[in-house]
Amino acid sequence: MLRIFTKQAFEFRDSEGKMVQAKYNEFSELPDWVEKTPTYQLGVKDGLIVAYGNKTVSTETNKPAEENKPAETNKQDAKPSTNTKK
Repeated sequence: MLRIFTKQAFEFRDSEGKMVQAKYNEFSELPDWVEKTPTYQLGVKDGLIVAYGNKTVSTETNKPAEENKPAETNKQDAKPSTNTKK
């Protein structure tokens, strides 16, 4: 099952015409085939569908803190400012 949160109401149809709906501003559990539909893919791309608790959740935020830190600058390489106007 695919677990999602929707910020808009959606209706998904498979190739055989079977339909499932996800209501506005609710958590839903939907069949796995929904993930392959163009409606689902566009909804995720636009941020209107948020997947949770399954393989489609982005792991970008789960990186170790060290990888998310900005690169430190070497103070020896820093050049003094040439702007001396007051």
